Amino acid sequence: MRHGQLTSSNTGLFSYHPALQSVAILGFTEGVLLLQPTKTVAAKKTGLALHQVFQYTALPVLLAGSTIIIYNKLIHSAPHLTSWHGLLGLITLVLILIQITFGVFMVYTPLTAVFGGETKAKSLWKFHRASGYIILTLLMVTPLTAIQSDWLVGHSTKAERVAMVAGLALMAGGITARISVSKLGLRL
Repeated sequence: MRHGQLTSSNTGLFSYHPALQSVAILGFTEGVLLLQPTKTVAAKKTGLALHQVFQYTALPVLLAGSTIIIYNKLIHSAPHLTSWHGLLGLITLVLILIQITFGVFMVYTPLTAVFGGETKAKSLWKFHRASGYIILTLLMVTPLTAIQSDWLVGHSTKAERVAMVAGLALMAGGITARISVSKLGLRL
């Protein structure tokens, strides 16, 4: 394989992993940004519906990308979870599954009745929002931990890796600019 051909057919099944994970990261990010900021009840309702569509669509894409890398390692008898990239990927995947389950619970159960009042229910929404930002951070950091991996260095150019870092940095900057700390219950 020639150096710098990340999308070459010679990369085999592996090339689907970064492609699918990138699409999933974009989907999860868009799902969060659609809720930032919402002012009116109608905007919040529309934002929530779109948030769900993006999150529920990004999840199977993320699971497909994760399944592909697990299968690829199995068929090549390669060890699993031997790098920060693999460990953070697993942690992020588990947290996303918990977050989406928690979000489904929040939307489809009467939180005020279950948790004894609107104040407690609002604190759960703030927790969901704050943990979502933590997960988005992990979604940005996890691919960065692959930048200097032997495989990526051997199958991409420095310019491709710089473009990857720049893209993630731009996404992180866009997210940060739209975070409403007051909705987290913080006063800065």
